[in-house]
Amino acid sequence: MPFSIGRFSRRRRILVAVASIVALLAGGGTLALVASQPASARTSSTFESWGSWTEGGADVGFLADTTVRRSGAASLRITDASPLKAGVYGAISQGVSVKPNTRYDFTVWVRASGARTKAGSIFYAGRPDDRKYLPAGTYGWRKLSWSYTTGASESVLPIAVQAQDLGQFWFDDFTITTRGQSASVLANGGFEAFESLIGLGVSDLFFAPGDARIPITSPTPSVAWEVRDAAGVLVKAGTADTSTGAATLDFAALGPGYYRLVLSGAGAARSTSFTIVDGLDEALGASASRFGTTMHPTLQPGVHEDAAAAGLGLGAARLDLRWEAIELSPGVYTWDAATDDEVARLQARGVRPTLVIAYYGPYDAGRTPSSPDGIAGYTDFLRAAAERYGDGVDYQIYNEFNIAYSNGLCGQTPACYLKLLQPASQAVHEVAPGARVVGPALAGNTAMWLTSNESYNWLAEFFALGGLDLVDVVSVHNYGAPAAPEGHNDAVIRKITGLMAGYPAAANTPLWLGETGYFTTGEAAGGVSELQQARYLVRDASLALAEGVDAYLVYDLLDDWNDPQNPEANFGLVRNPASQSGVLAPKPVFTTMAVLTRQLEDRVFDRRDPVPQGAYSLVFTDASGSALRVMWATASTTVTAKATGAVTVVDQFGRSSRIDPVSGRVSIRLGVDPIYVTGGGIVF
Repeated sequence: MPFSIGRFSRRRRILVAVASIVALLAGGGTLALVASQPASARTSSTFESWGSWTEGGADVGFLADTTVRRSGAASLRITDASPLKAGVYGAISQGVSVKPNTRYDFTVWVRASGARTKAGSIFYAGRPDDRKYLPAGTYGWRKLSWSYTTGASESVLPIAVQAQDLGQFWFDDFTITTRGQSASVLANGGFEAFESLIGLGVSDLFFAPGDARIPITSPTPSVAWEVRDAAGVLVKAGTADTSTGAATLDFAALGPGYYRLVLSGAGAARSTSFTIVDGLDEALGASASRFGTTMHPTLQPGVHEDAAAAGLGLGAARLDLRWEAIELSPGVYTWDAATDDEVARLQARGVRPTLVIAYYGPYDAGRTPSSPDGIAGYTDFLRAAAERYGDGVDYQIYNEFNIAYSNGLCGQTPACYLKLLQPASQAVHEVAPGARVVGPALAGNTAMWLTSNESYNWLAEFFALGGLDLVDVVSVHNYGAPAAPEGHNDAVIRKITGLMAGYPAAANTPLWLGETGYFTTGEAAGGVSELQQARYLVRDASLALAEGVDAYLVYDLLDDWNDPQNPEANFGLVRNPASQSGVLAPKPVFTTMAVLTRQLEDRVFDRRDPVPQGAYSLVFTDASGSALRVMWATASTTVTAKATGAVTVVDQFGRSSRIDPVSGRVSIRLGVDPIYVTGGGIVF
């Protein structure tokens, strides 16, 4: 998913600066790989002004040590139980506002136990050489001091304390002062402002009715807790006895919905979310294939995403199969175990994977393949993948060939794509005849598709050149974010289905909206709120199905990494595990999408009701003709209809209510949040 945002607040500049140093810590990895791993299962603390993460599956804990400290109430103890391996580390960081062309003095007190050479370091600017390595061995408190002069354009100094390889380090009294001054510009350098993290004894927070019980662990004798619904209304509150170190919170009596859980004790805290969904454990059958998502197992090794996908009622999932990470030298393939495992788990749950075969192999100087050798290499890689994964998956030929990902010498035209597609499609059909070839996975955005027609014309040329004969599924990507969905994806799909209608070969070719979604950075950062994401995706998916799309795939399942202000990091239906100490916790959109898939089970779009402008009533029927309406309005309004009996209304979070007719009519209040209406023999 390519995306860029041009607006940067001061806080955003700090976050970007910190992100750049994280990329350096990762050995020059791209920003999309930053902070991608869930936090270690070790007991950890949260420190005011500091953020922590692990990379490469590192087993690292960050703890406020109130026993071993140089001064004050606590020190920072970082424990790393990971073996030495490139890209496997943990770090804690903050961005510090500084003045250009200014001398700064650094002082930090460090002690260690069993530390190896270069097992720990402190980065203090944005270049690889700007780091202070910590002494190896076992020793008491040592003072490290150094100086640094900022450059002419430096206004933010990213500071990162890193641990890599086996060992323990303690840090205390970390100061950064302007030369000649005494006040430190580093916040909480004594690590005095901290909270211990209350532990959760579950791997995910998705529950069926009657099953919501959450074990907790806490260093405090008691924990106060409160549960609020999606609107922030207090639902339940109490205190748990954790004098033995543990307790179980029983929410089995709660009905379907999305909930926020806040836990607090003396110096300990936790905030998370959970959901209760009717039919969570029930398979949806063939109708589930209309809904899917994108997953990144290589970004989240060790995290099992299949339970979340199945809980959402999804039948499809796209997974990256990164060519450059697997074929490091011609003809030698090193397959990714995390992807293998996730594919197998998804298949066991009835979710069909689509493998995205991209981007750059050891040919054509690392560019998109365009030469005969490069195209042959890509085809051989795809053939090897098809031999490995077989008929149980589908294969997407490249990704968004019409934009910057495609940097081959041939160009980004449909003709260039067909040179790659033709032998690739043949290879899949020969080796795995039961698999489908998906393409062109065309990138677009609403302005391009509906105004300049650039992407639309690309697709028209692709069809005209015979592309429909080489794919089993037509896939397009489109994002209307952050705008409300009406008039965006639905209009794009209407235009594409109209185009496809002119080609006989398209008659039985499914159309997938292979990527779409909303990022939850909030409106100030160019995105949407979590509640907007929840309502928008339901409305968007309903409109897309009404316009004839065969599958609607949300980008993506998990937030890609833990940075609340980064658009690319916040498309997920589930929070990034690093923000939840490894636990999978839902956003509100998880609940609304799970309710949507179940409400529309075995139903197909039938018609639109004649309701006032700005209101929507999309009618979906099952094999018996029974009608379900997905209804909402862009502004608050009331619609009335004839009714012969009581009407059932299910809100977007799965809560049910009833409307009885008065004098043979029902009045239904509509707003921006979609509802599902059944029964009553409604006639508009």
